[in-house]
Amino acid sequence: MAVFETTKAAPISSIATFRIVSIIDNALLSVRSWYSARATSKTLANLSDAQLRDIGLERGLINDVSRRLASGRN
Repeated sequence: MAVFETTKAAPISSIATFRIVSIIDNALLSVRSWYSARATSKTLANLSDAQLRDIGLERGLINDVSRRLASGRN
């Protein structure tokens, strides 16, 4: 009975390309997350203290909440 190898190793250039694309994708994700956190912080900072209290926030927590929301951690 003969055994045949049916899988091939990926070429080195494929692996390098995948890593480069992953690095670029991660960088873009970081920039999008930063931009979203910045926009959220700016919007929340424009609210009055009474409005912030209505939604359960304190002014000192705006940046933390914005970063958490932008990163998807609730």
